[in-house]
Amino acid sequence: VLRYALGEGGRVRKRRRLYLFEHTRIHLDEVEGLGSFVELETVLSGQSEADARAELERVADALGLEAEEQVATAYVDLLDRERS
Repeated sequence: VLRYALGEGGRVRKRRRLYLFEHTRIHLDEVEGLGSFVELETVLSGQSEADARAELERVADALGLEAEEQVATAYVDLLDRERS
């Protein structure tokens, strides 16, 4: 229904593994044509924003993720760049 109503901007083929730690969802993605990615998502439910941010930082540190390696672009946009 959405594709019919809005059209299709692109297609992303990925395999995702999901892990949960306290309030943080850890997504391990294998994206066809791009490689491996980690996405962290900390839910605010039941905790303050400051506590959620601290938890997110603890998880990122424990996984050895560096702030300068963050990608703030959707997979579909990254794939478009690769094709151009």
